[in-house]
Amino acid sequence: MQAVCRSVVTVAALVALGTGTTSTYGVEIGTLPPESIQGDVTYITGGVGSDEAEAMRRAASRYPLAIELAARATPRAAYVANVTIDIRDTQGRTVLISTTYVPFLLASLPPGRYTINAQLEGKSQQKTVAIGNGAHQHVMFEFAVDVG
Repeated sequence: MQAVCRSVVTVAALVALGTGTTSTYGVEIGTLPPESIQGDVTYITGGVGSDEAEAMRRAASRYPLAIELAARATPRAAYVANVTIDIRDTQGRTVLISTTYVPFLLASLPPGRYTINAQLEGKSQQKTVAIGNGAHQHVMFEFAVDVG
């Protein structure tokens, strides 16, 4: 029992000092939501609140693909949620499908060309990206929705 308590205290101290462990892409785990895996794709979704949104922006360069979701609104754009993202390879096979409840999706895709379909409230948009070794793509989907 004493060894378990000592380990918990040590981990808590490391986290408090900001020396947490890192994910596959060198992002501090304590500042971001956890990574998920679907097939060969590792991805993360997040961006709720200003701290997490900033952490996602910083982490974006470490992933080959960053998708940002927003609503066109006046006087300024707002983020949207509940968007279904379907990423397909050149053979039409789905490599990642996820419904996001947050404004950012970062994905580690192997090099290749992909079609990204984003759907919100029956409205669909499609974009094509080329992912290369070491290259980073940022894709923005903006939806015309009533943000109240």
